[in-house]
Parts: sequence; C-alpha cells; structure tokens
Amino acid sequence: MCDRLAKRFLLSLMVLVCCTALFGQSAHFSRQKMFHVSGAITQSGRTVPGAWVLFEGTSTKSVKADGKYYEADLPVGIWTATVTILIGGETFKQSRPRLFRVTAATDVFLDLFVRPAVGCLAIREELEEAVDACHGQEFFPVPSDDGAPFELVTGGRNHDLCSRLEGANKAACNREFATYNALTVQADKIVYNPRGWLLEASGNVVVEDGNLEYRRDSIRFFIGDGQAVPVY
Repeated sequence: MCDRLAKRFLLSLMVLVCCTALFGQSAHFSRQKMFHVSGAITQSGRTVPGAWVLFEGTSTKSVKADGKYYEADLPVGIWTATVTILIGGETFKQSRPRLFRVTAATDVFLDLFVRPAVGCLAIREELEEAVDACHGQEFFPVPSDDGAPFELVTGGRNHDLCSRLEGANKAACNREFATYNALTVQADKIVYNPRGWLLEASGNVVVEDGNLEYRRDSIRFFIGDGQAVPVY
C-alpha cells in the first residue's frame, strides 16, 4: 500500500513539475511574441480629438488616443491600423487602413494621418481615387514575396486646400508625408517613382522606421517586399 501511494505521489509530482515548466515556457513565449506600438494622430498638423485606433489582424482591438497619441500591445504579425471616431454611437473611419508587419518583440512608432477636413465626397465606390486625390493622397501597391498587400502612401500634397481650412496650421500644410509598412517619412517635398520603387524626400526630413527616428536634409529609399532600404 505504501509503495502504491509513493508511486502515485511521485507521478503527481512529475505531472505538476511538467505542467509548471510548460506554463512557464508558454508565458515566456507569449511575452516574446508581443510588441508595443505607439504614435501620433494628426490631421493637417492638428490633433484629432476623440480619436480611436482600430487594429485588425489575428484579432481586433480598439484603443482610444490620449490626446494626440495612442499606444497598444499586440501579438507579432500583420496588422492594419485605422483611425476611427464615434459619432452618435456609430463608428466612422477617418483614415485609410495602414498595413504593417512586426516579426519580433519590440517597440514600434507608427504615426497615423487623418484625411483633411475638406468636402471630398464620393457618390460611388469607383470615385474613391478621385477623393484621395482631392485630399492630396496617392496609394501605390508594392509587391511582397509572402503576398502581404503592402502599399506606399503619399499625402499632404494639396497645400492650398489645406491652408484654406479654418484654424489651419500653415507650416503643417506645407509638409508632406509618406508611409510604407513601419516607415514614416515627413518632409517639405516627397516624390515616389513606382517604376523604380524609389521614394525621395527633401527639406527638413524626419524619418521614423520601427523604433528608430532620425533627421536628414534629404534621403532616398528603395521600396520593396516590406523593406525600405536607404540609397546613397
């Protein structure tokens, strides 16, 4: 009887140790697979009050911006981030979904840009490109080896219309931006050549790429497969 009880005790102890080890590994694995994302939300250089950010990927998550900035913790993978706002209990999208990919536990800075508050209305879905052009934005699909539908976005190019908005920040209205995956570039002038997949920025350039931020007078990037490689 004692031997049988001792064997049962040892077996229970072994199961407990294995489960504890597996739980520890699972928790460690989970921690290693999360990343922290944060950034600014602006509309023609101004803060967007009451903004939310909707993340869609392996799951969905919404976070409310604390003033100008937002932050969230998400599992690594491919996500889209969309600025939304609640009006009368309904959710309205204020920006085009920005697709980005994170493959390791890290901090990512990701600025989001809300369309200018101008009367660019589409009657039909086919007019979306015309609305984007009115807002001073262009969108270019960029191929990736794994099929992720990355796109390069340029915006802030309709300076005159932006400047006519009530309370407009004239300095911000003269700035342009480009986004691609986790890359954000802001400058006085931005040009993208889709044939050569070359992005060029000049004039007080500010670059955010993942968790890096730096400034240049001018810079060029080769764009492709989710990567933005500086070209010198």
